[in-house]
Amino acid sequence: MPEHERERVVCDTVCAHAAAVLGHGSQSAIEERQTFKELGFDSLAAVEFRNLLSEATGLALPATVVFDHPTPLALAEHLLAVIGSDGVAVVDPFDAELDGLERRLASLPVGDADRLRVRRRLQTILSGLGEEQPAPDGLDVAQRMGSASAEEVFDFIDEELAP
Repeated sequence: MPEHERERVVCDTVCAHAAAVLGHGSQSAIEERQTFKELGFDSLAAVEFRNLLSEATGLALPATVVFDHPTPLALAEHLLAVIGSDGVAVVDPFDAELDGLERRLASLPVGDADRLRVRRRLQTILSGLGEEQPAPDGLDVAQRMGSASAEEVFDFIDEELAP
């Protein structure tokens, strides 16, 4: 489809999913230049939204996607850039492997004895990657989330979306 149509379709998709997550009957309730925070997103809505968009696009999107791209229009532009002009998503092999690992880890039952062993192993792997250098103006969202626990991610999301 022509590029100008693709932009509208992707932006409409983002707005439709945002409307669904927020319980609106129509995507017309979503202004594409309004921030997700202003629209009423909280941490749970952000994760649900990310999951819907990931399913719709086939892309592995981070839990911080609404902070990395704070408006529906900005997110649509990002998705178009990732998908590329040929309609095929640019997939980093590391991301694909990490996505599979994330799914497997999520399937471990809460009381499973392997969880602690896996956590320790992952911490060892992460420590082997070395420390990230902060951006010149401080840590950006991706850096902060890279080493954060799930609880820290939700706390961060709550702080960013707090009224």
